[in-house]
Amino acid sequence: MSSKSEIRKEIRAIRDSIDARSMADAGAKIRQKLLALNAVRDAAAWFVYASYGSEVETHDLIHALLVRGDTVTIPRIVGSGEMIAREIQVFEELRLGEFGILAPPAGDAYSGTIDVCICPGLAFSEAGRRLGSGRGFYDRYLAANSPRLAIGLALECQIRDDFPEELHDRPMDYVITENRVIRCS
Repeated sequence: MSSKSEIRKEIRAIRDSIDARSMADAGAKIRQKLLALNAVRDAAAWFVYASYGSEVETHDLIHALLVRGDTVTIPRIVGSGEMIAREIQVFEELRLGEFGILAPPAGDAYSGTIDVCICPGLAFSEAGRRLGSGRGFYDRYLAANSPRLAIGLALECQIRDDFPEELHDRPMDYVITENRVIRCS
C-alpha cells in the first residue's frame, strides 16, 4: 500500500496534467449529476468548497445554487486548524484567503443546519473513504457538524482503494465523478 503522501503527490500530478478543456467538461458533467441526484433535490443549505488549482470546479455550482435561492456557505479558516461555514449572498463576496483559496469575509459561522457538504479530496474510495490534503480541516468540520449528506466530487482517476483509513474519518455518502454517481452508504 502506498503512503498517503505518495498518493497525494501522484494524484496531484495526474490532475495537474489534465488540460483545461477536459477539466471543464468533467466539471460540468459532475455538476449535472450532482444537481440531478434525488438525494439533494430538497436540499436548501449547502457547504461548498471554493475550488482552486486542479480540483473539480465548484464556482459554477455555487452560482447555480445562489440563483436557485439556496443558502450557500463557503469554508473560511479562522484559526489554527479551524474551519467554519460562512454564508454568502453573491459569489463576488469571495476573496483570496488562506492557502490562496477563495473565502468569504470574516464574520460569524453559519448557525443553521447544513443539508449537503461538498467535500474536496485527492482520492476517494468506492466505499466513501476520502483522502484530503493532509491538513484535517474537513475531517474536523465533519466531526463537529452533522450535514445530512457529505458528497465528494472527483475525477474518475481519483477513485482508488489503496489508501489507509483513519478511525476519525467520516465516509462520504456519495462520490460523483464525470462517469458515475457512487452511493457509498
